[in-house]
Amino acid sequence: MNPLVILAILLLFISIAFGAKDNTPDLARFSFKEMHEIMEKSEVMYVVDTFEKHPDLLKLNFADELWPKRRPYLSQPWKFPREGGGWGIGEYPTKTFCPEEINAIHDEVFSPKHILAKTKAKLAPIITKFPNCFIAEFAMADIEYKQHNYENALALYDELLKKAPIHYRLHLYKADTYMSLKRYADARRSYVEALALMPRHETILKSLSDNKKLLKINPEIEPFTPRAFVRRESEKKIAIYVSQDGPEWLAYAQAKAIWLGEESYRKRFLEKDNIKWNSEEEFQSLALLGTFYMELKKMGKTKLSLKSERLVEIMKSGHLSQFILYEIGSRIDPYIMLYMNEEQMKEMRSFVEMYVMPNV
Repeated sequence: MNPLVILAILLLFISIAFGAKDNTPDLARFSFKEMHEIMEKSEVMYVVDTFEKHPDLLKLNFADELWPKRRPYLSQPWKFPREGGGWGIGEYPTKTFCPEEINAIHDEVFSPKHILAKTKAKLAPIITKFPNCFIAEFAMADIEYKQHNYENALALYDELLKKAPIHYRLHLYKADTYMSLKRYADARRSYVEALALMPRHETILKSLSDNKKLLKINPEIEPFTPRAFVRRESEKKIAIYVSQDGPEWLAYAQAKAIWLGEESYRKRFLEKDNIKWNSEEEFQSLALLGTFYMELKKMGKTKLSLKSERLVEIMKSGHLSQFILYEIGSRIDPYIMLYMNEEQMKEMRSFVEMYVMPNV
């Protein structure tokens, strides 16, 4: 018998057991039994297979396929008010606040150190004449850092953060400056702030990796990568592909398949059905993944997975929503956290401290 057929029967058995006891975890938002009932009654045909059998799938990055980036990185992210209310995120309006020569001068910051004194001399009158030229002040702060004037650099970064508190690089460079001053507790707080604003950013994670011994942390560098994939093969056929090595991923994939194939189910949770991405789908799929992993582990039907263990711990601590924003929402929109309120940012900082930068 196909191993996945056996897995499907096993999952059905578990779902019936949970349904009978009426103790389906609230995290999943719907019962295990209901998931199978929806698929059985559906006009859509759901087909399950292993992705190892399909060479074309082995070439794919499932995360990129499921959650494609919809907004590019900005050189200088800036928050601005929209007409009619609300806020938007866009590129800093350099032409509005700075002289034409600022870009060329800014590029000199990356020149050899012996040239930096001349660059500072060029920046000083610009900062005086154009007090709102953020890029000029940023360049000056960077030069102070490169010249080992760390206290001066910190003071300038703090002033800049008053103007642009959402700018993750200010927090990153401030953290690096603290590291140079051996103020490791302060550096850690600034790294947390940088990652809370810009989750998964490679430059921040590299700095954490380089400094993990001094910070006494074990940073989570590897991104969350699903071991299952779902796609529509035709109007009435949806294919579910999972790995034989992680049977719990079948539950995850089945949940995502229902979201993809069942319009009536989506409408139970969404006001509009044309939304390209929503956190509710991810919440349900991941909750089922973690819950089934725990059950299968008890039964001795799956291998120990550190990634799944971490997910379960995150679920138990009440940080699943933050995990989704950090690992998935930020793939789609790198600036998703800039739209969050202070309470949501506080929760993200807590998640980063506990699960991205945990103590050794």
